Amino acid sequence: MATKYSRQRNMVGKSSRKRMSLADATATLIGREYTLGSCDCFSVIIDYLRLMGVELPEKYHGYTLDTYSELFTSAPAKACEIMVNLMDDILQPIVPGLIRPGDIMLLHLRGKSGNMFLAINGGNGHALFAVRGHPVSLYPARYYRVLKGWRV
Repeated sequence: MATKYSRQRNMVGKSSRKRMSLADATATLIGREYTLGSCDCFSVIIDYLRLMGVELPEKYHGYTLDTYSELFTSAPAKACEIMVNLMDDILQPIVPGLIRPGDIMLLHLRGKSGNMFLAINGGNGHALFAVRGHPVSLYPARYYRVLKGWRV
């Protein structure tokens, strides 16, 4: 029986271990409408990692994408901590100055209080991410501050 998680993830599914180009992977993601649990900053990164051939656990510290979304709604700081720990465990952490196109970044929107979020370095001073109320897009660096990065 298919779960909500597997139905939402049909676009990408499990990693086939085949690595897609950065251009093809981002083209697959750009334009998707923001929806908590299926097209938010975390789920876009999960889809991207699968497209890039990264093997991902079905659950992480007991959370699936469905339960993570529920946690994000009720306890955003804890959800962010889990999101960062997952990236630390499956990817190579790097300092912001060494981030290159295709790497994952932990960002904070300039001029906004609130939670941090994940994005993909799209190159040329842009980051690809999902923001509530907007489709997945490339945004210029003037809108965010990079806090941490991971090599894909």
